[in-house]
Amino acid sequence: MISLSHMNSGSSLPSSFSGCGFIIVGTDTGVGKTVITGTLACGLQRRGIRTGVMKPIETGVKDGEDVGSDTQRLQALCMPQEPLSLLAPYRFQHALSPLAAARLAKRSIEIDTIVSAFHTLRAQCDCLLVEGIGGVMVPLTPTQDFRDLMAALNLPCVIVSHATLGAVNHVLLTIQALETRNIPITAIVLNCPSKYEKHPETHQAITSTVEQVKEFADAPVFGPVLFQEGLEKQWKEGIHALSQTSIVNQLVTRLATRMS
Repeated sequence: MISLSHMNSGSSLPSSFSGCGFIIVGTDTGVGKTVITGTLACGLQRRGIRTGVMKPIETGVKDGEDVGSDTQRLQALCMPQEPLSLLAPYRFQHALSPLAAARLAKRSIEIDTIVSAFHTLRAQCDCLLVEGIGGVMVPLTPTQDFRDLMAALNLPCVIVSHATLGAVNHVLLTIQALETRNIPITAIVLNCPSKYEKHPETHQAITSTVEQVKEFADAPVFGPVLFQEGLEKQWKEGIHALSQTSIVNQLVTRLATRMS
């Protein structure tokens, strides 16, 4: 088992962590970070916790075409709705990694700019969920990766991974990368971002993946979170429905408990 003494599910977070939010990070792109972030926001709001959202960096967004972007979809779940420029200080046209997209736009990503927006949003809510981009080691600048932003925000994290073959390796590598920076893990979520879990062979692979992640990761594991039909066409309705499932309710309880 991976040694993660400071991430043990029974241990307390370091006193330096404020308990005012969580960073939702992925093991890769396309694992469902936005869905899980939105679902957790709805679940926490249902418990009377004023919950805000933030996606500091988003790529693949053209100027003036906000409808359907990840940030816009998260914005739609919260009231009051904060401006997109605050929820996502860095938005780039090209659907590339943050550093590559920033270079094409002839811009630089400044962690201090994101931290400033974070504190502005944090003042408006009890809990702020910050969605990551790509994996935890994706470069933001020539000398900084996403873990540097995580350290600056000073929050524990929730890891999101797909629940099929390959996830065990991706999750354990992500844990090791976070361990080197002493970033606590509140939970691991194994998500099914598409309806492939309905195939018998894939269902077996998912079951095996969940069991092995639970065996080797010394942090609470939740999943699989099954694909929600109609989510793409009816975002808010689908997210609200997903937030009421048993596994998500258990995950929300975990987060709410860690905030108390």
